[in-house]
Amino acid sequence: MIIKALYTIALLLLQCCLVMAIIAQQQNGSYNWPLKPGMPEWKELKTHKEMLEVLQIPNEILIKMDTKDLAHTCLNYPLFSDIWAFNNLQYGMDRAISGFNGLQELIERDDAGIELLAIYKTIGQRERIMTIIMLQHIPMQYN
Repeated sequence: MIIKALYTIALLLLQCCLVMAIIAQQQNGSYNWPLKPGMPEWKELKTHKEMLEVLQIPNEILIKMDTKDLAHTCLNYPLFSDIWAFNNLQYGMDRAISGFNGLQELIERDDAGIELLAIYKTIGQRERIMTIIMLQHIPMQYN
């Protein structure tokens, strides 16, 4: 009975992640990946490594993105749901950061925490869990 309940919860969380991936492409200023899940070309990718590679933001775009747009982009990263594939969220988030240059850039920005908190205030309950997980990896700056 407990396993069935945990399985149901895991499926619900996965659905939340998928909804966020769809929302990602609707955010103004967010990076719009030229290749992403759901496209026919995506099915041609054979490995997870190939998926990670095609989802990297070109550096010339990444360094010009303001932190708000970068935060939206990271929250809507198509493989963000990979964090649930590990035994704990900390390790899953560490793996997501190591595999995505957008997250690597975001955690280095001084105003990342401020922008994520601002986003947190505007989103629904389902999306808040992802924001909370990301905030745990951002050093907070208090002005």
